[in-house]
Amino acid sequence: MKKIIINPFEKFTEVQLFILGLALTIGGSLLSYLLKCRVDGVLHIGAGINVTIAQSFIDSGIATFSLFIVFYVLGLVINKKTRLIDILNTVLIGRSPSICLPWVI
Repeated sequence: MKKIIINPFEKFTEVQLFILGLALTIGGSLLSYLLKCRVDGVLHIGAGINVTIAQSFIDSGIATFSLFIVFYVLGLVINKKTRLIDILNTVLIGRSPSICLPWVI
């Protein structure tokens, strides 16, 4: 179990990680809407804000896309064979702890 949490990329396929990351992102957006929190940045959360469901999904999409662009460009600079799906999965799975942020507040 520890190996799955520490490095899920060894155990699961790219498609499984993408589906899991997408499901966690959608779940996190719905959770932030239900708990009236706005996760409007990579590491920022605003509590007690009346947020619409559309705004919740837009905020999550912008944060994910911003991280993806930065890491993809850096990946291409370091290694010309960087694959888009690898960076996208890393960003989607890496943002999963931010899904728990609305519960903490």
